[in-house]
Amino acid sequence: MTEPDRRDVVLLVQTNSIAGLDLADALAGAGYRVSEPAWTTAEAQRWLVRPNPARAVLDLATADDAGPRLARTLRRRGVPFVICAASGAAGPFRGFAVAPRLPKPAWSRDVIHAMDELAAQAGRAP
Repeated sequence: MTEPDRRDVVLLVQTNSIAGLDLADALAGAGYRVSEPAWTTAEAQRWLVRPNPARAVLDLATADDAGPRLARTLRRRGVPFVICAASGAAGPFRGFAVAPRLPKPAWSRDVIHAMDELAAQAGRAP
């Protein structure tokens, strides 16, 4: 079996393994091709060595600047993303006001809705 074209894949960065697997299943059920969840920003950065994903969901519960650095990389590459963060983690992401934000924990249906909006803006369905 060949690996799908990564340009059509949603990069999923999720720090909680159960929530990540649940969200990956929900996104797949909504018609999105989803990366295996990256549990850390370092894993997500390694994933980005390959061609860009179509979109990303960033759950970045991190005290260092790895999350904002990942978001800057995605923005520089033109990859739209949604940020899922606890209210205390909002500070590092102030420079990303244009990115949709969902409170953590985010409902799967809300993440899917945000992905649908990003897909519509790009003119591409899941």
